[in-house]
Amino acid sequence: MTNRLIKSFLLLFVMIFFASCHYDRGFVVFDFLPQSLFFSKISTYGIMLALGFITANFLLQREVDRLKMDPKLADNLIIIIAAGGIIGAKVFFVWESAGEWHGWTGFKNAMFSGGGLTWYGGFLTALLFSYVYLRSKKIPFLRIADIGTPIMALGYVFGRLGCLVSGDGCYGEACPYNWPA
Repeated sequence: MTNRLIKSFLLLFVMIFFASCHYDRGFVVFDFLPQSLFFSKISTYGIMLALGFITANFLLQREVDRLKMDPKLADNLIIIIAAGGIIGAKVFFVWESAGEWHGWTGFKNAMFSGGGLTWYGGFLTALLFSYVYLRSKKIPFLRIADIGTPIMALGYVFGRLGCLVSGDGCYGEACPYNWPA
């Protein structure tokens, strides 16, 4: 019964999503929400980032179940990796572009802007965060790294697709079509 309920909600969400939104320069704009709400438009890169982490969680959960490990491990690890990856990607971007901004205001604008994520910063920080977490739980890091490497490669695919559909110029161009409506 639970799977049927989840599938019904997912189908309803997809129907509402595709029926009442449009694509606008790298953002999906929800027409049924007032434009004054901060979540009335979502970046397409953010959607792909979320899909990547959800897919990674699903695959890691299956592997953890198959190896008869703690079922909470996959969820905790994905949350830690997502937080560490996003924080690290942003911090490395700000560090890398330090010559382009000046003063406290420039730092705040660079740190809290919507763009500017450096993949190697996210990778290194997520690796460090996951190592510390696994070490604290006394789980062999290399065993989990062996499981997670193909999953991480799939996450990189989602990140590149996010760059492509966002059309922000770093990878790919803006889509001229009014997607998904």
